[in-house]
Amino acid sequence: MTVSDESGPAIVKLLDIVNTIATVAIGGLAMGGLLTATLYSSTILSNLSTHIFLVTFGYILIISQAVVSMNPTAGWARAFSYQNKRMIHLCMQIIGSILAIAGAAMGMRLRNSFGTSRTPHGIMVSQAQTLTDSYSHRQCFYGKSLSC
Repeated sequence: MTVSDESGPAIVKLLDIVNTIATVAIGGLAMGGLLTATLYSSTILSNLSTHIFLVTFGYILIISQAVVSMNPTAGWARAFSYQNKRMIHLCMQIIGSILAIAGAAMGMRLRNSFGTSRTPHGIMVSQAQTLTDSYSHRQCFYGKSLSC
């Protein structure tokens, strides 16, 4: 039985609904971030715009879709084998981490201007950065049959 069968168990249907809600929420967050970045793109705060674009693409779009790619009921990743899903997941995590780290570096350049290091946003940045770095390090150096 595949996860797309109409006669599948109720839990599979529930997971499909949760995946749909999560995808819509991710899309809404990404659109909000990109619209905010577009508003700042024509002003003197172009570094802020670059920061928002990089972090939105890195954390919200690529890393979140990398997590969804390992879900057996996720729509776009169903066609891949488990080993291919692992490699896709790893590549997406690395690309998303690079974009997020570059966005964080742009944000650190702005920190002196706005003093955001002690705000809730600055605190969450340091936590997210720590989790991103530790996860990428663990995947590259301790994962089985991963080529980094």
